[in-house]
Amino acid sequence: MRTLILASLTISCAVPARGQGPRLRTAPLRGSLERRLAQLVDAPPFDRATWGIVVVDDRGRTRYQRNADHFSVPASNTKLIVTAAAAVLLPPDYRVRTSVYASGRLDGGVLYGDLVLYGRGDPTWSARCFSVDTLAVGACDSVFTAIDAIADSVRARGIRRITGKLVGDGSYFEPGMIHSSWNAWDLTWWYGSTTTASTSTSRPGRAWTRRR
Repeated sequence: MRTLILASLTISCAVPARGQGPRLRTAPLRGSLERRLAQLVDAPPFDRATWGIVVVDDRGRTRYQRNADHFSVPASNTKLIVTAAAAVLLPPDYRVRTSVYASGRLDGGVLYGDLVLYGRGDPTWSARCFSVDTLAVGACDSVFTAIDAIADSVRARGIRRITGKLVGDGSYFEPGMIHSSWNAWDLTWWYGSTTTASTSTSRPGRAWTRRR
């Protein structure tokens, strides 16, 4: 039986002074699930933080909870929990699919209509980095890698020119792109960008051509 752990953490303590860090645990945890989790979160320095934990098995039964109904504003490290949940629930060979649809007639390499890019939230729709130092030469590929792959597939279908619009369809996700708790200050920074299934779109009426 698989068990999925969802947790949110609000830090309420400072980093321990040098030389006062916790000793590394070498012995395995024993006892019930509740006891093992308590040993982790009640040990320094984690005991100075506020935890919200819910453990649910694959049948939807709650196996453990602590402050599960308390409101909190999780930090950006919540993405680690989301990633862990995806790793548990999705198969190892799962791939996020991005589709391209032509809404018109194709004649002589010209699409008389719109080209619709239907995204499903591909997290790799950006530069992929393969080194700890992301500023090192050659550590990352181009930000256009994924876009070029889509363009190449469109070209392979015989499309050379589009007379209509290049439309990014983000309807796969819910329509709300900005959380109600965000303020104007959040939106001025790069990390305040909205989350959509697809964010690529062109001006209405602009023709699009892929050139090698």
